[in-house]
Amino acid sequence: MTKQKIIQDVRKRLLELSSGVFTDEDLILWADNAQTEISQEFLSQDRIKSAVLTFTDGEADLPSDFLSFYHAENGFVWVNLEDFKRDVFSNMLARKENKVLIKPANTSSVVLWYFKKPKSFGLLSDTEEPELPSLLHEGIVLGTVSRAYEMMQEFEISNLYLQKYRAFVEMAKRSISHLEERGEVMQKFRDIKLF
Repeated sequence: MTKQKIIQDVRKRLLELSSGVFTDEDLILWADNAQTEISQEFLSQDRIKSAVLTFTDGEADLPSDFLSFYHAENGFVWVNLEDFKRDVFSNMLARKENKVLIKPANTSSVVLWYFKKPKSFGLLSDTEEPELPSLLHEGIVLGTVSRAYEMMQEFEISNLYLQKYRAFVEMAKRSISHLEERGEVMQKFRDIKLF
């Protein structure tokens, strides 16, 4: 499903044939949020990227496409901010907003492997498909529609679409897990590689 088709499907469910209550930019932002949320549920090895983080005074900038931690060199452990403050480990990394904190603070650089965010929905041409497998595109539509109805303060309809969105993601996870257990590979799941 292309970016344009996803936006058309969202508008159809909102009963809008063209830009009305919401601009394309609004819908693209919410589609991007839904895509990122879904990506966190389906982390795949082909989405792993590395970066050398250079630290000054114990902090470095988080890569702009960072989605989730995977691994760090030299035994550094990724912890939450509370554990970081309590010195749970001697070699630690933690996220604080758009920064990565490190202990020991005198460390100058570390190679970080992480799951990258999918290409932003706003950067796709109208004829490009999102990086998520096509099986998951319906989830982008449902998440976007839920957010749009929430913005219109139509909370009952928004919650209905949110429930559909969550059920869709859970069903997709179960389907993929079931296929992995049976050792089957289907065309629509081929591009999802779970550990």
